[in-house]
Amino acid sequence: MKIRGLSYQGGVFFFGASFMSRAYVGSEGKIHAELLPLSVRSYLRAAAVVTGAMPVWYKLTAAVWLIAAIFQLLPLYSFLLFVMGTHFIFPQQLKKFHGAEHKVFSVFSFTGVPEKSSWKRVARASITNHHCSTNIVFIYFVLFLVMASPVYIVSSPGNVFIAVSAYVSLPMAFLAEKVLQRHFADSRNTWLKPSFWLQRNITCSVPEKVHVQTAITAFRVLAEREFPHRPGRKRKEQLFMAIVDVTVSPIDKQGTGMSDTVAKIQDVLEKHNDKIDIEMTPMSTLLEGNIDDLLQVVREIHEIPFEEGYQRVSTNIRIDDRRDAEGKQMKKKMESVRNARKQ
Repeated sequence: MKIRGLSYQGGVFFFGASFMSRAYVGSEGKIHAELLPLSVRSYLRAAAVVTGAMPVWYKLTAAVWLIAAIFQLLPLYSFLLFVMGTHFIFPQQLKKFHGAEHKVFSVFSFTGVPEKSSWKRVARASITNHHCSTNIVFIYFVLFLVMASPVYIVSSPGNVFIAVSAYVSLPMAFLAEKVLQRHFADSRNTWLKPSFWLQRNITCSVPEKVHVQTAITAFRVLAEREFPHRPGRKRKEQLFMAIVDVTVSPIDKQGTGMSDTVAKIQDVLEKHNDKIDIEMTPMSTLLEGNIDDLLQVVREIHEIPFEEGYQRVSTNIRIDDRRDAEGKQMKKKMESVRNARKQ
């Protein structure tokens, strides 16, 4: 079952097959939640909540802009561009709730009902999401610029073509994103790189504890009703950490130096330091974290030499995945050796 999320200035919504949930931070600082059946009335309520939480400057600007467009003081399509463009100037609280929503999706979208105590685990998860609305907004502006750019060298009919480009690009963006998700899923991490960059740097911010717990609460309320049969309910969540020893080597490289490639690999790894621990050695790189996150990161750094133009790459990995002990194991291994030497 597909779960959809929506962040706003005061909290997070999640939408399932039959219900929608909302969690928000009240004026007293406490987290509140509600569950509503999916209906026109519920959607209207959600729209009212989201609109009411928008900053005053945004509501005033949007109202003035829309009135100016209705009275033909501004082109009507400019209001559409305004609405789409303000996706990239989210208020800070919205950016934090957006990041928390993504992190909850990353951890629990396929695992079941989360526990409130799992917020630290969620906080370490990826802040990017493959199905974020940022994907569609980015594709929209790419399509609009591609279609509208030749118009600027045309004189009189220019505004007509720009208007057509603004309107047509919207349904095309939804269609293009759907086609890419369905038919190019294997290369998704490549064509989503611009959107991932925007999510990390523009539309999301690292959430605080309250934002993460709010998103967890919203997801939990929905999950308990929509799929209570999934594992995770009434079971203490366990944090098992695996260790991966990885070496990436381009086979067709001329010369013996690897510094440039290793440097690029380290740059990519540091982008994931919110969910994995990294330790570079002269012979390889050690990574520690959730096994799903580790395998995703290994897949990403495996592609780096190919992006540099090499045609054959050898990536060697060793995995130490221990399920009888929780927590980080690299430090524990080193401490065990030090303690043994002291005896």
